[in-house]
Amino acid sequence: MDEMKRRFELTEKVLSVLTKVSFGLGSAIFLVYCMMNGGFPDSLSLADSLRIFYIFTVFSAGTLIFYFFLMCLGLSLCHLVYRLTNVSFIERILHRALDWGNTLSRRITVLRRGSSEFYRTRKRQRKFIHHVVFPPIANVFHSISVLTLILIVVLVQHDRLTWYVRLVTSAISLAVWFIILDVNRQRQRQLKFVLPRPDAVERAVRDIRMGNLTITLVIPIAVTMMLGLFGDSADRTMRILGFRQEHATVYVSETWSTVLTRHGIVGMQANLKPYVSRYDNVTVALTSFGTSVTLQFHTSSKPQTLLVPATEVLIDPLHGPPSGG
Repeated sequence: MDEMKRRFELTEKVLSVLTKVSFGLGSAIFLVYCMMNGGFPDSLSLADSLRIFYIFTVFSAGTLIFYFFLMCLGLSLCHLVYRLTNVSFIERILHRALDWGNTLSRRITVLRRGSSEFYRTRKRQRKFIHHVVFPPIANVFHSISVLTLILIVVLVQHDRLTWYVRLVTSAISLAVWFIILDVNRQRQRQLKFVLPRPDAVERAVRDIRMGNLTITLVIPIAVTMMLGLFGDSADRTMRILGFRQEHATVYVSETWSTVLTRHGIVGMQANLKPYVSRYDNVTVALTSFGTSVTLQFHTSSKPQTLLVPATEVLIDPLHGPPSGG
């Protein structure tokens, strides 16, 4: 019963950490999307706040599910390496790092010429006992990893080799993140039996928490950047949600038509009062937020992004690209 309760508590902690990380990443993806597409929406209402929360939730849930599938794939790959080599490569790395740390600590103690810990407390500092154990739920991880491989083969249609390398590297990185957190959890439970003094235990706990926080920030952000979730994936998600429109036709009023002409953006005459100019092949990067829309005009030199009041433009998303007529 106690073992079952302990596992439920551990699962609850893991889900809590993953939820916070995914929500943070989802918020960061939306904020980076706004920065890369001309700024943040202004004059937001309560309905706009609900839309933003909806976008955060979609990004967070999508990131959580996607990373969970990749992490299962990475854990299966680590498990496969463990079974084939019959030697825990991870354990060897951890023990070597700890031996190096203990050797460095002893050298510093000798240089300071202080009395040994055993002399003061009659306690010797012991080694940590690390166990890289794959629980029975690993079979579920393997099943999900098989599904992940099928999805990767089906969905990746271009630059396959590059994407395969990126996805496998991301999967292994997320698996290493999970393994390091689990090893630190084991270390934290052994501290009072290993370290001789209470202040050393408190210091080690702070170091473990700082290490967990660091890798929790570094690894997911690195994976997000490696997979392009701040760029193309965010654009596709916003387009699916209906907040981004590409190859749209935009009708602009006389005042803002003059402003666009001054920026070197010239449109065609529109016979649709009160709008005087028409612009084709425009990307509406952000719409349905606040009192303005973000328009990207693809000129010959470089794309230009402008924040235009929503009352000054009319967006026709059904016109399609110029090649479509």
